[in-house]
Amino acid sequence: MATAKASRAKKTDNPPADTTRQLTSTQFLRTWRHYDTDGNGYIENDELDAFLKEMLSDHCGQEIDESLLAASKAKFLAKYDQNYDGRISLEELAVILPTEESFLLRFRGKINLSSVDFMQIWRQYDEDRSGFIEADELKGFIRDLMLTNKEDISPQIIDDYEQTMLELFDVNHDGCLDLNELAKVLPVEENYILKLKGKKQLTRNEMTEFFQHYDQDNNGKISGAELMALLRDMLQAEGKEPNFQEIKEFHQAILSLCDVNHDGMIDEAELTLLLSPSAKK
Repeated sequence: MATAKASRAKKTDNPPADTTRQLTSTQFLRTWRHYDTDGNGYIENDELDAFLKEMLSDHCGQEIDESLLAASKAKFLAKYDQNYDGRISLEELAVILPTEESFLLRFRGKINLSSVDFMQIWRQYDEDRSGFIEADELKGFIRDLMLTNKEDISPQIIDDYEQTMLELFDVNHDGCLDLNELAKVLPVEENYILKLKGKKQLTRNEMTEFFQHYDQDNNGKISGAELMALLRDMLQAEGKEPNFQEIKEFHQAILSLCDVNHDGMIDEAELTLLLSPSAKK
């Protein structure tokens, strides 16, 4: 693991942001991992204190007391915390510690994906439907992301990024990415179903809006990645983080319960059946 000092920018009055030295994406991601110790996708609380203490200590050449830390933290967040949530995201750190390459922000786009988009990406790269994005599939994922602006990418660069992504996101160290690990790479919008939590019954207009949210190709059916996204959101709304196998099993159960015409898809009438109180029991 890279140390903080090895990846830190040059000292200036604003050491993180005003530096002219740029990190490689690999160095940057390892720096991120060094500070995001709980792996939740943010540098916050004690992690942020540790980040600032090291930056300030390196700049001032002295121990940092609590009053200086508090004042510096307030100024730091005012300048770099773009969404005012009191913590630093990966994108915000990219402003503080600029990278030589834009790979980081290509795979961590600033706009969160819809759950359907996310499941479409999952299905595209989990080519063998194993429930994991394995070595060759991950290389293809990285290559496609980098080809946004580059025509010729060496195998070594692909290998380097693959190892870096596994270091950051492969929580169980099995050498591949599962569904929930990929969700840390590609942030997904707020679960749509959670917005409706607490409603005993949806109005007709709410039901139509719900259906259209998942029927993104507007063909009158929720199918394929759309249906997988709906089922994942349903399980998450119940406080679970389902893996691909659990979604597959839920898929079979839901179709046997609600797919009245046995076409392997859910239309609006079948969705009404699925969301009715009796169907949930």
